[in-house]
Order: sequence, then structure tokens, then C-alpha cells
Amino acid sequence: MSEVNMTNIIIIMVDQMRADVAYHEKYDFVQLPNLDEFRQESVTFDAAFCNYPVCAPSRASVYTGRYPQQTGVLNNRCMLPSDERTMGHHFRDLGYDVVAFGKTHGQNPGFLQVPEPPIEPSLGSRFWGWYASQSMTEAVKSKSDQPEPIMAPFEKSIEEHYDYRVTAQVEAYLSARESDQPFLLHIGIHTPHPPLIPPENVAGMYADELIDLEDVTPELADTKPAMQRATGKEFRQTPIHLREQMIRTYLELNTHVDHVLGRLMSTFRSTGVLDNSIIVFVSDHGEQLGEYEMLGKFNNFYDSSMRVPLIVRVPDSQNVGMTSSALVELVDLYPTLCEMADVPKPPLLAGYSFVA
Repeated sequence: MSEVNMTNIIIIMVDQMRADVAYHEKYDFVQLPNLDEFRQESVTFDAAFCNYPVCAPSRASVYTGRYPQQTGVLNNRCMLPSDERTMGHHFRDLGYDVVAFGKTHGQNPGFLQVPEPPIEPSLGSRFWGWYASQSMTEAVKSKSDQPEPIMAPFEKSIEEHYDYRVTAQVEAYLSARESDQPFLLHIGIHTPHPPLIPPENVAGMYADELIDLEDVTPELADTKPAMQRATGKEFRQTPIHLREQMIRTYLELNTHVDHVLGRLMSTFRSTGVLDNSIIVFVSDHGEQLGEYEMLGKFNNFYDSSMRVPLIVRVPDSQNVGMTSSALVELVDLYPTLCEMADVPKPPLLAGYSFVA
């Protein structure tokens, strides 16, 4: 491995962002200037897949380097067993300052957790899904003919939004930091995960007419599992103009993520850590945007849910602006970061380094 001459690691993990939106393959009108610039300074992996298209299992695999069937984290109600060591434990034992900001879904043992912003006031809703009854149990049982999408303007200032409050925490930490120890930071951005409540600087920036529901794949077959049929039913019962608005608002939240990334990159520059840190931009999983009449990501293994943006910035790399089509899994990120930081890899990891 060539000398990379740095040890800091920053993982920016967004929630529920599709690779084909991040890479302008679908809905290419979506404005992502900061992400585009970041890709020009980085290596993009366009065949990267999560190991389970649900928040907690995917994050557990990222931070343990092990598959869900090994960690036992198989849904969002599962927590990592107490004896499961994470990337946080490993790098902390090596002398790193290891800190988690924002959304972790609790899959962050070994990290010092900065208090997470409160959900309801900083996201605009106490609900976390596309609909007010987004609980999967409720969705399966639902017989409602009028699903209620969670769409509204974010009524507070943008600085009060969850993602900007997390960004402010990161800036405060890096500005006050005096330690010479290398660090590993997890920065958990909630968006573009619903609720569909975009800040005013992105709300309404895309027209519903740009959304072509004819582009959505065929209806969900009756042979599919009950959970998929339930979410398909909910989407099918939603009036067409609301379906278009839901997709459009989700895309506006992707542009919001882009603004947050721009703010973070400015923070890294101003605090002097940009050019001595490995920076990873990744989503924990993707999203169905009406494909097979489904919203969400639960219980399906379609590309929309499984394929994720994965972009790695390495200062002074000879490969900036490169796109790799090598097959990569998120379980591979842990051993990759060990190799890039030139630290020993722990035993029993299921993933493999993709430095090569």
C-alpha cells in the first residue's frame, strides 16, 4: 500500500439516499453541487451495496465489519450484543479520539456519543416515515383508504433543523479541539429519510411536473410477502398528485443533504482537518420511490433499496475524480479504513479491504 500520510477518519453517513439520485442517473435535474465537487476530489464507487436495507442492521454491519446474521441485528429494534466490538472500540484502543454526532440508531458502542438533537422539534414531526402510520406493524394491518403522507414546510429557521444542529456540534468540537491524537468521527445526518419536511431554502424548488410516474416499474405482484403488499397498497391508494409531491419533496431533501455537506466541508477547511483526513460519504441504505408500488426500504432487495452512494476522499490521491465499478459491500468499509490508516485489522471481520 502506498503511503497516505494521514490518520484522521471522518464518516458522513446520511440516511436513505439512493445511489442513482446521488450520481444523477435518475432525476438528473436534482441539484447536488457540493456532492459533485466532493466526487471530483474523491473516488466514487458506483457498485456499492448495503448488507441489509434497514437502518440498524446496516449500520451495525458498517461498524463491526460483520454481516447481520453474525451480529444478530436483524431489524431496527435490535441492538448490538454487549460483547460485539466495533470500529469505535478498535480505533479507541489504538489511541484515537472516537466521537459520534447525530443519528446512529444506537449501533455505536465504543464511540463517545455527543447528545443527539431532539427529533420532533428539529425535524418538524414526531413521525419518522412517509405516512403517519408508517410503523410496519400498522402498515400491515392498515385498512385505511386515505393514507396520510407526512408533508409540510419546516417552520423554524434552518439553523434549528436536526442536520444543521449536528453540523454545529461538529464545528464546535473541531474548533475547540487541542488534542494531537488522531480522531475517528461518525457524523449521522438524518435526511433524506422522511418525514418530508424540507427547510425553506429547498422547499418547492422542484416542480411536480418533473416527476413521471410512468417511469415507475410495474405493480407489486400478489405473490410478494405481506409486508411488501401492504406498503404497495398504501402507495397505490395515495392520490397521484400526492405521490408526485412526495417523490419531489424527497428529492428536495437530497438537495438539503448537499447543503449540509457543503457546510461540513467548509468546517473541515476552516479547522484545518480537510487535508489530513480520510473522508467517507455514504448512505446506510437506499429507498423505493414508487418502484413496484413501494415506498421505504423494508423487506426487499431491489437495487433502489440496496445500492448506496459510497465516495471516499483521500488527500493527495492520484485517483481523484475516478469512478470504480468494483463490487463493494458496506461490510468492507471497516477493513478498508484500517488499511488506509495503516493500523492493524482486527480478526474475524467478514469484509475485505477495497484499497486496491
